Amino acid sequence: MGRHPPTGELVAGSRHGSRRRGSRHQFALGAAGFGLAVGTLIGCRPGPSLVLGPLVGSGIWSGVSLGAGAAGANRVLYQTIDTKRRSDYPPGMSDARLTYTEDGVVAIIALDDGRANALSPAMQADIGAALDRAEAAGLVVLLTGRQGRFSGGFDLGVMGAGGPDAAGMVVGGFELARRLLTFPRPVVIACTGHAVAMGAFLLTAADARIGIAGGGHRVQANEVAIGMTLPRSAIEMCRGVLAPAALRRALDLATPFSHEEAVVAGFLDVVVPEDQLAARAHEEAERLAGLDANAHRHTKLLTRADRLSALDVAIEADRADLVALFTG
Repeated sequence: MGRHPPTGELVAGSRHGSRRRGSRHQFALGAAGFGLAVGTLIGCRPGPSLVLGPLVGSGIWSGVSLGAGAAGANRVLYQTIDTKRRSDYPPGMSDARLTYTEDGVVAIIALDDGRANALSPAMQADIGAALDRAEAAGLVVLLTGRQGRFSGGFDLGVMGAGGPDAAGMVVGGFELARRLLTFPRPVVIACTGHAVAMGAFLLTAADARIGIAGGGHRVQANEVAIGMTLPRSAIEMCRGVLAPAALRRALDLATPFSHEEAVVAGFLDVVVPEDQLAARAHEEAERLAGLDANAHRHTKLLTRADRLSALDVAIEADRADLVALFTG
């Protein structure tokens, strides 16, 4: 999604080396040994494997299955690639998780792990690194997904393995949402498909959210439907944007919303035909780039002060509960 100007692109998590794209200089960001030791849960062959339900992708709370090979260290590598020659990544590096492209005043962060854009620790680290680049450059952020999937939520494989990584992943997801809430420049999300669990909660953190009209995609906090009590942090994220009746339906009843219904509920601001989504989102990001940066930053910190305070308390309470649950 988005345009591809001859500026720069950060490719996160790819094991395949560089691709020539004109004269652009590319940057690679990856995680080595990103295996998840949960293959025995569903008898999958080694290597990342996602079994998707009919509607949603991956996630701790999305009720789908993930199998993977041997566990490895989650670490982020930065490697500059000379596009005039092939430069392969170190052995064991995972498939690409996102790309970062600077297009004028807009930084496009496109999530695409080839599956459901699970918000694993590695994906969260990649998004954080991309946000670092956008913030350093003073750019408006356009966050988007792959066709049919914005994000299916947390990584079920990491969750199934338990331990501090699982606790850190959940807390990290809400810390990422908090960063989007306080990002100094506007954040636009182009919701390219299903947004489930943490994927839906990320929508509530953006300044502008655009979905797809008539696409058959859903936005859902499905925790209660699969037997989980919602984290406090999720409740505070949703409380800040959803209408009271929609909050009850979305959280207490795990109601799935079409993108059109998600506009009424408050998860999204507007929907457009799918073939217009990329252009409309980029147009909105460019429009918001015209706002006074100082005024925007300080005003949204003031309008969100109560929400941020409540979220901070919720994150710390969730952290304590999750550490006890996964490591106690």
